[in-house]
Amino acid sequence: MSVKIEDHLPVVKYNGLNSAVAVDLSGAPTTALAANTTIGGSTVVALGTITSTAAAAFAVGANGATGPSFQVDDSTASQASGVKVVGGTATQAPVIQVISTGSNAGLDLEALGTGKLTLNKTTNTDVQIGGATGQADFQIAEVTGATGATATLVTVGAAANGPTTAAQDGWLRVKIAGTQVWLPVWK
Repeated sequence: MSVKIEDHLPVVKYNGLNSAVAVDLSGAPTTALAANTTIGGSTVVALGTITSTAAAAFAVGANGATGPSFQVDDSTASQASGVKVVGGTATQAPVIQVISTGSNAGLDLEALGTGKLTLNKTTNTDVQIGGATGQADFQIAEVTGATGATATLVTVGAAANGPTTAAQDGWLRVKIAGTQVWLPVWK
């Protein structure tokens, strides 16, 4: 049986429901909010848009905002870029995409402290960096510190086809299967 508060309290019917104490709706199976509802002074727009400038604008976790499994930080001054998640089909990958009011915006993935960033940790599938015409841009090249003789090239090509000189410029330090190795670098 469904009973409406306003049917039994005419003051609510004509003036709305306002409370100076917390209202607990945790026992309700569902709670419908009107499009102009406010939470903490911020308007909740239809379809779940939240307007906020808080460092923890939205947090989900077993302990609430303490060590959440997901958190949205909207505290960046003049924030105009973000991330959109687009679902995929059973055979098409979902996409994490940058959205922005500008025309070009990058995407940074950052581990915490000395933690490492791991891609594809639990599967045996390939990791692709770059597209058909793109290239990977490694920012840290080891010019010194590698052991062994300087590598040399047998064939030197045009700039579009490879190095223009046989002289090695430096080393790129990478880890392969946990082992640190140096790859020769030519520009």
